[in-house]
Amino acid sequence: MSIPQEWRSPTAEFVYQKQMEANTVREVVKAVKYFASLPTPPQGFTNHPGDAIAYQAWKSAREVSDPQAKTRLIAKGLQYAHSSEARMAIERLLGDLVSPSAPRAPRLPTYRYENEESLPRLFPVAGHLPCDLAVLQSVPYGAEIAPFGIREGNGAWVAVPSYQVVQECRDGVVFLANTATLAEVIEQEIFSNALNKPEELLVLIDRGRLDWDQDHYFVVAESAQLKIKWFTEQPTQPIYGTLMLILRQKKIFDESAVQELWQLDE
Repeated sequence: MSIPQEWRSPTAEFVYQKQMEANTVREVVKAVKYFASLPTPPQGFTNHPGDAIAYQAWKSAREVSDPQAKTRLIAKGLQYAHSSEARMAIERLLGDLVSPSAPRAPRLPTYRYENEESLPRLFPVAGHLPCDLAVLQSVPYGAEIAPFGIREGNGAWVAVPSYQVVQECRDGVVFLANTATLAEVIEQEIFSNALNKPEELLVLIDRGRLDWDQDHYFVVAESAQLKIKWFTEQPTQPIYGTLMLILRQKKIFDESAVQELWQLDE
């Protein structure tokens, strides 16, 4: 877990002075990273690793109601507080143990996504396979609006987890299919995990990737029908997109099937 450059030397010196163990060091780094992400230091706390830990303890102590847990957090904050202002802020919490204050408003449910994979991408749903190539071409391009990937447009849209291949997608369009219909389009057998029936799939095609290579399947047209093929060399026919992802549905635990087995055992 990395921390800003300007915090690294003071944090390393602080850890060395306190002779901290590995588990405690990880806690310090986490507290410093959070503290450094705040627009301005909270009132009473300075830009020092000790105050960063003290602030986390102070913030947590305000949110717990159990007296023992609150006492442990206050003691922890006092142990690491660097500035006198931070120490005073934590000591004021001791009064809550004697005369509890009025209920506080709950924390706002605020979260921050840490990496690209935690934010899914939205893609327009063009329809079902098999279909005419014109269906793929008729879907308008929709630019994503930063920073949350909002997309404007009519029709159906679907959120796809941001796997690496999804992040690389430039102009994605999704088709609905199942193992039987996709096998017809791709001209090879697609195994179904569903019992005695085709399995539902999402097929992501990137219209922005039109350069051939041997590592991908490509969208071409045969008799105006959309086909997905692999080529050992540059095809003579036009390429209209690249197959980026075939997404299977989450496996669903069949409780009824297990129940039938129990009935057989009985």
